[in-house]
Amino acid sequence: MRLSTPFLVLLSLLLSCPAFAVDTDGDGLLDLIDVPGFNPSAAGVVSFQRLGIEDLDGANLLTEAHTLLLSDNRLATVPDHAFDRLVQLGLSNNQLTHLEKGDFTGLTNLPVLDLTGNQITSVESRAFDGLANLQTLDLGFNQITNIESGDFDGLDNLQWLNLGGNQITSIESGAFGDMDQLTTLNMGGNPIVELNLSLSTFSSIGYCDGFSGFCVDGGVLALVLDEAVLSAYAFNAIPYVAAMEAPARSRPAPCGHYNIDSTDNASRRFC
Repeated sequence: MRLSTPFLVLLSLLLSCPAFAVDTDGDGLLDLIDVPGFNPSAAGVVSFQRLGIEDLDGANLLTEAHTLLLSDNRLATVPDHAFDRLVQLGLSNNQLTHLEKGDFTGLTNLPVLDLTGNQITSVESRAFDGLANLQTLDLGFNQITNIESGDFDGLDNLQWLNLGGNQITSIESGAFGDMDQLTTLNMGGNPIVELNLSLSTFSSIGYCDGFSGFCVDGGVLALVLDEAVLSAYAFNAIPYVAAMEAPARSRPAPCGHYNIDSTDNASRRFC
């Protein structure tokens, strides 16, 4: 039997919506609590993926869950105090556009946060306040254009940070300060012109190997290292550094500003 095009379109729409979902609070959005099968007593790994969820009302009721997977929905905001007691939160492939202070309040024990594939353009200063035990933060494949000082404040225990596949062109001085536990910083796939690592302490970062270590693409024209402390692996991973006859020590000279000239690959200047 051959199905008509209108029938196929209708069938597609029906399959893309949770069956019998009811908008109980009348806000016009599909809330988590309204999704068929929502159970506040659910424990362990709880998954609500690909259900068209637009609002997180009810998330705070999942007190027995340690992992909450909400990928591939339509979430545009993260309300204050929406989560508690989680050890993993998956919010990839939603419609988040910016992160604000208070978004992740209550997640003091969360070690893993996945925000890949959203539409995030900006991160408010101290947006990650309260995530004192966060070890892995994935912000890959968003639309972030610059990294500002204060964006990652409070993430003293962060070990793995992915910023790959964004639109980052600039990094403010001190943006990576107080992140001396980092072992991986991936910034590949960004059109970075000036790589500013001032006030950073990357003593534990290794050489780029896939998605681990210190990864940044070519195209960097200036490297600013004012009062930075880099491991030898991190320093040598920066494009063209090998040709710059860098000093054979892990702590670059204070107030170091490297200009990478396209003609000789490595004119070096210290102020």
